[in-house]
Amino acid sequence: MTRTASSSASQSSDSPSYDWVDPLVLKIPTRIMSVDSDNGGHLWCDRSCMPRSGKCTVRLLFFVYNTFFANLHITLPFDNFTMGVLRILNVAPTQLHPNSWATLQAFRLLCQNFKLEPTPESFLYYYNTRLSTLVSWLSLSSRPENIWFAAFTTSYKNFKEKYFKIFVEPDGRDLFYNVNGTTKFPFHWTEKPTQLDNW
Repeated sequence: MTRTASSSASQSSDSPSYDWVDPLVLKIPTRIMSVDSDNGGHLWCDRSCMPRSGKCTVRLLFFVYNTFFANLHITLPFDNFTMGVLRILNVAPTQLHPNSWATLQAFRLLCQNFKLEPTPESFLYYYNTRLSTLVSWLSLSSRPENIWFAAFTTSYKNFKEKYFKIFVEPDGRDLFYNVNGTTKFPFHWTEKPTQLDNW
């Protein structure tokens, strides 16, 4: 079941401005996938809709594209490796392109196969970042001397319209928040993702 999101919702005064996001991103109609709300008491997906891609007005939630679960087998809560990569890149989950998420998953599986602990630093050693000036998503590109994985798909389409809205409940706060109250990774789109070049 899906519902089309309304584009007329207003932003609260304390929510961030997204004037820097390319208008193409903000024009994409979004739909939220409805699911049952019980997931071990930690996380649940709301049936309401977000006004536009990349926007949100409540601090205790973030968004995840449907394709992360359907095609890339990403699970919640994120592990320290995933949160560390998002934190270093300074991007929200939906701001990192799905092809880059596929690369992240492949690296994790490769490490597991060799009984190694994946770390954000070891993963990002092999990649540079590429921020699309047209649409504002961040992508990872292999350094020419260290190409490990082929792209999940050469043209990843139709991932922008379907997403989950993830709320963090009080008893699951420690999974996503540091003791000082900051989030372990950016929940919302950031204006200045980290630029990596032979890091």
